[in-house]
Amino acid sequence: MKKIDLNKIINEPNLLKWEKANLVWYGKDKLLTREAHAIHEQLLKDKIDTKSQKYWDLIDEQLYKKHKDRLAKYFSFDN
Repeated sequence: MKKIDLNKIINEPNLLKWEKANLVWYGKDKLLTREAHAIHEQLLKDKIDTKSQKYWDLIDEQLYKKHKDRLAKYFSFDN
């Protein structure tokens, strides 16, 4: 059985950057959070490297494509 180093996963720079950028909704908006997890699962199936910038860009692009209006409310100045 392969040993997993949780510190490497938790402290992954791209993950921390993405979490900070999406902190306003991630974990709070159930629909968007579930959608982000579903996209993550599909990217794993597609063998996209989770440490690559491409992986994080694809999550953002797909979330935005499906939920543009919902995301806009979190990032607008009059929310």
